[in-house]
Amino acid sequence: MRVGRETLRIQEQMEEFMFLGLRMMEGISRERFAQTFGTQIEAVYQEVLLHLTEEGLLEKRAGRIYLTERGQDVSNYALAQFLL
Repeated sequence: MRVGRETLRIQEQMEEFMFLGLRMMEGISRERFAQTFGTQIEAVYQEVLLHLTEEGLLEKRAGRIYLTERGQDVSNYALAQFLL
């Protein structure tokens, strides 16, 4: 059972990382995510990142991920997509 609890704890930390980071103007550092969780952000959120980018709600640049202006307008929807 301990492994299950630890997995849940890590998932909750990833969700919090995404929620807090995307609310900031500087967005999320892909490198910081990898350093913090020992895996690339795409390994966890590839489908969500692609979906929200296609919808024009996210953008990637200079190693960071940001909500677009449109994404900020519907941030509750965009952030909910990162729940694991």
